Amino acid sequence: MPLLIEACPSYREVSQQLPDEDLLYIALGHFAHHLLQLQQQSRTENFPAVVRVIERFHVEGDHYVREAATIGGHSERVGQPQR
Repeated sequence: MPLLIEACPSYREVSQQLPDEDLLYIALGHFAHHLLQLQQQSRTENFPAVVRVIERFHVEGDHYVREAATIGGHSERVGQPQR
């Protein structure tokens, strides 16, 4: 998660309040939830940096990291109303 915290510093405090997650996709789901909250508050200035990190996960990550980056983000969007 250090790369995501670097891209989105507001997540640092949130991540410190969460239980340690052994499963990367669950931790990424928490991160996706944080992004949704930022979007609802129109605080999207760090989104381009976040997109670059997620893209890096997909390009440079192993199968597990690529899958977690996909599933973790998707799990938070399920059930969310479309805007």
